[in-house]
Amino acid sequence: MAPPAYRYHLHSDIPGKFSLSTVHDARAHAGDSLDIAKPLKCTDDLIELFQEWVRIGERVESLDFHTHGAPGSIKLGDDRLSWGTPDFQRLEDTGVRKVFTPGCPIVFRGCDVAEGPRGEAFVAEIGRTWLSAHGGTVTGSTGKGLMDPFGWLSPERVWHPLGTWVTATVAAGGAATLSGHSLLHPNRLREVAARLEPLVRSMPETSPAIPLLPPGGLGEWFLPDGPHVVASGAHMEQLIDKVWELLGRGRDDRPNYADIADAYIFLSVIAERVRPL
Repeated sequence: MAPPAYRYHLHSDIPGKFSLSTVHDARAHAGDSLDIAKPLKCTDDLIELFQEWVRIGERVESLDFHTHGAPGSIKLGDDRLSWGTPDFQRLEDTGVRKVFTPGCPIVFRGCDVAEGPRGEAFVAEIGRTWLSAHGGTVTGSTGKGLMDPFGWLSPERVWHPLGTWVTATVAAGGAATLSGHSLLHPNRLREVAARLEPLVRSMPETSPAIPLLPPGGLGEWFLPDGPHVVASGAHMEQLIDKVWELLGRGRDDRPNYADIADAYIFLSVIAERVRPL
């Protein structure tokens, strides 16, 4: 007989932040002997938990995170976990994909986790890496959470009546398909890129440097004159070429949503510089 599979409810608060603790909702979801509510104080705690699961051969049939969130990330104590970071890679390297049972749902209950291109890619990337062995679903909210300390409006102390829920459905092998999303539609982005391309190609190769991006934007990706500046039409051509590369022009397979998110951000930069659309 197969060993039992457990349902984990992980919770984490930000030290010093005035808000309801996530522990109540995690414990409320842990309804019977196969449910386990567990606190996390930092990203290392999650890495160590995954390592322990793999070491003992744990079987996990569902997993939810009761944490604070932001578009494309969750907070574990003072740490912020987002895809494409060293900590995200460390989590994947634990081999945790082995422990999730077929069809396992993973739910992120923090605010705004699935908001924007980074948020939509976050749920897809979690699924592509953590659920690649047996498949399952990953879901996150695009809305802010509301506090209900007395449980008058919801059985949960923090609930999300605003926004929508984005879900990545993952097949065994790691291919993810998004639903409930609004931004990362490859065909829509290809249409926008095709309309922008001739305008970009007609721009002069040199033009005055102009500020485009706020702090925390694209950083130094393909922007040789600094983190917040696109300096010339030639640089815009580099961006449009990168968009086509990320969208997989000429490829038959579905590009991953991390690539599509980057393409969306690049197109946003180009659209700010090239008018009219």
